Amino acid sequence: MLRRQFQVLKRNFPRFIFQDKREVKSSGSCWRLSAITLLACSIAVLCAVRTGYAGVLGDTIKPFASITEMYDSNIFRVRDKDQLLAINGGNQMGDFITILSAGTDVHYEISKQIANLMIRKDFLRYINYTDQNASRDEAKADVTLAVIDRFRIKMLGSYDKTPVPRTDYQSSGLNKSTDTNGGITVQYEMPTGITLEAAYGRHDVRYSLEEFKANEYSSDQYSATASYRISTETRLYSTLQREYTRYKEEQLLGFDQINNNSVSDSVRIGIEKTVGAKTAVSAYIGYLTRQHKEASERDFSGIIGKVEVTYGLTAKLGLLVNAERLLYEEIDPNRTYSVTDSVGAGLIYEITEKTKVRLFDKYSWKYFKNIPDTEVIKRTDHIQEISAGVQWLPIKAVTVDVAYQYASRGSTDDTLRYKDHTAMASVAYHF
Repeated sequence: MLRRQFQVLKRNFPRFIFQDKREVKSSGSCWRLSAITLLACSIAVLCAVRTGYAGVLGDTIKPFASITEMYDSNIFRVRDKDQLLAINGGNQMGDFITILSAGTDVHYEISKQIANLMIRKDFLRYINYTDQNASRDEAKADVTLAVIDRFRIKMLGSYDKTPVPRTDYQSSGLNKSTDTNGGITVQYEMPTGITLEAAYGRHDVRYSLEEFKANEYSSDQYSATASYRISTETRLYSTLQREYTRYKEEQLLGFDQINNNSVSDSVRIGIEKTVGAKTAVSAYIGYLTRQHKEASERDFSGIIGKVEVTYGLTAKLGLLVNAERLLYEEIDPNRTYSVTDSVGAGLIYEITEKTKVRLFDKYSWKYFKNIPDTEVIKRTDHIQEISAGVQWLPIKAVTVDVAYQYASRGSTDDTLRYKDHTAMASVAYHF
């Protein structure tokens, strides 16, 4: 329960905090008035529908809508105004953003067959950087079939079209990524407590800006997992995974165009355990290796792992602590990969049944490995993210959130340093 609360806690900040430009238009305030009016009307209609059709809709269809008002002090994640001027000719680092969201969750269950669908649309509007106004489309679906006793098949798919976070690139243009995913998992549970699982997944990434077209790729993942449930409180597992990654275009390495396609293999051994009603522990350690078809200079391997502990300090106060190591293949073909080590801690306090306070702090170190004999600047980043907020449920279907986040990145590459302050307030209605 505590772990789920912390996962919700970390999702409260919208994923899209970025953008650009110089125009100031009076239509911003009109749009906000229209958005607030639309949300109020939507809630009124949903309340009316809920009264008459709760028996039908309440079990299978759950619409939701929200409006968020946000101020971001550093839209482009730049070091200072001089760097901002060089990127887009502007001199205003911060801006107000309104985010209007609407969608629905659908759940259908008959016997042991289960189907879920989530559809969501977000509209982002800026006061000053109006040419960065954008929308986000998200859809997820999964179907679980219990073919025979202890044998299950799960099929899933997702679509996500969203602006790329400004931490990942510096440009006056708005870069959108389109991610599509699909896959199937087959699972068999033995009476002895052993579960065998085989899975296949397909991932495809596309970008809107021409300068990022060479980074578009697709990947196919194959995995096998064996787990053993020692008791209701303890589960051990081991996973083997192979991934084939294919890029849409060849990439420039030095003076040559090279095929950057690669194959990676990884193994993970993990444990999930609860200790009484207060403590939950999950951890894994593994090893990952990636080999390239032509660019052997970019091959790498290393240890990966994660540990997370949630603990109920009191009946109303929960603690989360985690640490993680990840390896990433870098987009820049002159760098091979990066190692990211992170530690985090958070608290959530339930003041009343309707009011919760949260605090979370995360610190990351990111080390970039260059291809030998290249003239690329050596880079190490230090990233800190601190967030705090209050959540209030005045009635069962309405959630009010007020939050603040501080983020900073220090780097040996001086052009990539930034500091940012973000404040937000939101009202959400869930059927």
